[in-house]
Amino acid sequence: MPTPSTSDRWLLPSRQREFPLREVLSPARLHGRREGTFLVLAGTFLIVTAAMIVLQAGGQAAGMIDVTSSIAAWTGQELPEAMLLPIGVLAFPLSFVMVALICDRYGVRRARALVMFGGFASFGLVGLLRLSDAVAGSDASPGPALAFTACYLVGHLLHLAFFASASRKLRGRHLWLRANVSTAIAQIGGWAAFGLVSYYYATSIDGELPVAIMDHLTAVVIAASAYTVLFMVVATVPLVITTRALAIYLRTGNSLDELDDFSDLPDHDEPVLLETRRRRPAMIVEQAAAPPPPARPRAANAPSARGTIPAPLPYSSAELRFFTEGEALAESAADSANALAASA
Repeated sequence: MPTPSTSDRWLLPSRQREFPLREVLSPARLHGRREGTFLVLAGTFLIVTAAMIVLQAGGQAAGMIDVTSSIAAWTGQELPEAMLLPIGVLAFPLSFVMVALICDRYGVRRARALVMFGGFASFGLVGLLRLSDAVAGSDASPGPALAFTACYLVGHLLHLAFFASASRKLRGRHLWLRANVSTAIAQIGGWAAFGLVSYYYATSIDGELPVAIMDHLTAVVIAASAYTVLFMVVATVPLVITTRALAIYLRTGNSLDELDDFSDLPDHDEPVLLETRRRRPAMIVEQAAAPPPPARPRAANAPSARGTIPAPLPYSSAELRFFTEGEALAESAADSANALAASA
């Protein structure tokens, strides 16, 4: 079973990717960068989640935006379905962006821990709101807050599961596709949970759910899910740019194929200096000058480009060697003949 030091890609600050024209950071400085960035992302995630629950705790009509009337006033066209967007949902899609960034830069374990902690905090927040209403003597219903909490928990668990699965299948590439598809799937489960909890809570109090409440829930589910998907589509380009900027700032890898670089690490938490995908430095290689191409022979009587008759071409080194060897053979033959004549 892998330990946390080997299952998470960039848990230890001693692991950092080297980028061209970027200095290699010390482990202490890199640890501060990564943890500080994680706190900013996690804090933004928790703030937008708490805002949705707190703003819609009472479920008043004043906390709704009538999308149908607004579009009809701007364009003069009526929508086929009524759409009511809760004010608390305006910043809610930003939480999906934060989870995608954390999962892509820090790994699925940290993202899952953040989502689970946000779920516990949301239920605790609902309890505090209910206690505050009881102390103040208010008869506000905790049903809307519970419904939005269920939407948050189911939606983010589905989003994280599909996003992590797509990251493994696509080796960490195509962030825009992973983020949009997983967000769209999360809306189906999240707002279905919202509708079920709202329906169950309303029927448990009134016994029979009026048609007006059903129409109200349908309008909220359609508007909120459509708005969240549209928000993610618009935020795709900033998400990709931010992810690449964080990769350089945090010295992390861009894809899951760098997991293979961690396969030979030991199973303990001792710091290991690891170089991932380091580019080879530029080297100056001295090479011998290539010999000039041989001159194209020309006939002795052929005129040159300027119209003059060129001088006879000199003998080549091979031809001179041939003549020299021939003379040496002739001299040795003559010496042998003289030696035989003298001995006779």
